[in-house]
Amino acid sequence: MRFKRLFNSRALALILAIGILLGVTGLVIEVGDTTGIEQRNHAPPPPLVSVEQISSGEQSVQIEAYAEVTSRWAVELKSEVDGVVVRVYDRALAGSRVSEGEPLTVIDDTRYQAALADAERLLREAELERERAGYATQVARRQFESAGKQPPNELALHLPQRHIADASVKAASARVDVAQRELDRTVIRAPYSGFIVERYVNPGQMLMTGDLVARLIDDAHYDLAVSISKSDWQRLDHPIQGQKVALYSDQGNSVGEAEIREGGGYLDTVTRHYIVHLDLQGAETSVLAGDFVRVSFQGRTEENTLSLPASALTADGSIWWVEDDSTLARSIVDVLSHRDDRVLVRAPSDNDQWHIVAVPLTSYLPGQRVRTTVGEAW
Repeated sequence: MRFKRLFNSRALALILAIGILLGVTGLVIEVGDTTGIEQRNHAPPPPLVSVEQISSGEQSVQIEAYAEVTSRWAVELKSEVDGVVVRVYDRALAGSRVSEGEPLTVIDDTRYQAALADAERLLREAELERERAGYATQVARRQFESAGKQPPNELALHLPQRHIADASVKAASARVDVAQRELDRTVIRAPYSGFIVERYVNPGQMLMTGDLVARLIDDAHYDLAVSISKSDWQRLDHPIQGQKVALYSDQGNSVGEAEIREGGGYLDTVTRHYIVHLDLQGAETSVLAGDFVRVSFQGRTEENTLSLPASALTADGSIWWVEDDSTLARSIVDVLSHRDDRVLVRAPSDNDQWHIVAVPLTSYLPGQRVRTTVGEAW
């Protein structure tokens, strides 16, 4: 009897435990089903994208390129005579600004003074011989006139001697000019105003004809040679000769303007770009030789264009926008020009208003539903 009661109590405990287990299991299943229902009833919202409202229209294309300012004139001064350097002026030192005709270096001129004196002596002798030949001609002519005869030939009048004497005077005069020029060249002068970039001579140095003395660059006339691609060339407002272009420093500050002198006559052999030559002569600029400037050309006017923030253009040259049904759309566009933080593109279609995604993500998909927020104006 005692064993029977013990067995009954154990069976009752087991049944009770099984019942509790079944109850807990059902409760868990019920809670799980409810959570799933709540999750299905609360789907995540579409992603939020920042857009800029842009109107399509007619705008002028801005073509920009970079170029280095160069001096129009640059020369390596060389000695035109031989001799020892007896003086180097302070203005011949590198970095100095010199005026046109200012002396830079002096070469010993003793030999050239002597050569000039000798050439002048020979000129006077030739002039004396010419006077003698002229006198002989006059005497002979008077003698024939007194005799009432005609001279048989020019020789009878000493005319060949007179011609030779004239030629001798001319040659002697030319030798004087050469000697004077060589004497003048013992003083090496600046052919135009500018800056001495480098000096090659020292006092006491022996110079031979053709030896380098200094390198001089012009500081009054500057040129620019700009390389423009074929696509940008076609977007310029032709003819371009005489047009004004704006110049900007590498910090974006305006440094003046230049005038297009020539352009499009040939292609660069390496880049196959057109070369446009600009003239800064007479232009009010604050540039120096060696400056790297940004050149802004005024291109032709294009229709149905969009001015976008530069961040809206993806690496593959496409843009994203939001359609009226709040879905994303994408298209590769024709980029017309870049300017500062804006880019001008041809609109993908004839729509008047666009909601351009300011900063598109690589995870975007065409047709994806999104929410929009209008960003600050650029």
